[in-house]
Amino acid sequence: MLHSYKIALLGCLYLFGACSWAEDEVKVGVLDFPPFYEVTPHQAVGGVMMPEIAKLMAEAGLRYRVEGYPPKRLYRLLASGGAHFFIGLQHAPEYDGQVYVSPSPLNVIRLQLYRLPTTPAQPQVQALAGKSLIVIRGYSYAGTLLKLQGLEPAPMVRETKDHRQALMMLRAGRADYLLDYSLAVNYTL
Repeated sequence: MLHSYKIALLGCLYLFGACSWAEDEVKVGVLDFPPFYEVTPHQAVGGVMMPEIAKLMAEAGLRYRVEGYPPKRLYRLLASGGAHFFIGLQHAPEYDGQVYVSPSPLNVIRLQLYRLPTTPAQPQVQALAGKSLIVIRGYSYAGTLLKLQGLEPAPMVRETKDHRQALMMLRAGRADYLLDYSLAVNYTL
């Protein structure tokens, strides 16, 4: 069960045209997704994309402010214009069709299904019906989670706050599988 997703520049129309907030600042939204972004409990933001964002905003001559959000809130803010810019997944049901996406991806990430060696591999999504599954709270996994919840019986979903906690839950046998992005898991390991 491997899926690749493009990480693209997402931004509202305001970023590219005359806008009421241009004299103020661009609101850059990020979520905790190591190594791209790391949001600490005090909402300080770091990660490998931060210098790229600073460079981009400096080249555009824009003042900006970076704020970390939980995924669903960030996606709602992007869709409503409450956040103006985000470098992240190209497709998320919460903002699909409501934001402008760069035609050129910055990177490609893989969505992976993790398991303990004693748990059988599941090459087909349908085989996850009725199984227990760990996910990161607020992530839709580019719509994959909705598809899984449509299975009969639906997988028993156990949410966790971050990638580290998800791996700990899997190691402890609290669920059969972990659905997560390989880059974040590899970085966390």
